[in-house]
Amino acid sequence: MTEIILIFIARWLIFVLIALVSVVALVKWGHYAVLKVWGTVLAADVVAEVLKYLFNVARPDVVSPLIVFDPAFPSGHTAMVAALGAVVFRKNKPLGVLLFILALIIGWSRVLLGVHYPIDIVAGFILGTVVGIIFSKWLKV
Repeated sequence: MTEIILIFIARWLIFVLIALVSVVALVKWGHYAVLKVWGTVLAADVVAEVLKYLFNVARPDVVSPLIVFDPAFPSGHTAMVAALGAVVFRKNKPLGVLLFILALIIGWSRVLLGVHYPIDIVAGFILGTVVGIIFSKWLKV
């Protein structure tokens, strides 16, 4: 049962969070805010993917229920949710903090499942936060 919960957190929670934040953004801040949220998350993912192939760090050598083939560093999942937290933080601090915490929980679940090292999570969190701050200022969220 614990492994099923970890797999949900590691693989699927990010999509639930993006959907929920999109609904909140639409209802509270308007349709343009949804585009800003999605743009920020996409930017964090693109930057993380580029860095993964530049650093080309192999994933931990353990058998994991998650099948992942791309390099490990930095964690794209953590980066995307941290970017989401940073962009939301400007409008709603408690929700932004919750998203930051959830980014770390998602990252840690991926460490526990053997697809990341802790440094991948730290780097993803920092990367996502920086991308989120840059985009939230640039897009004037």
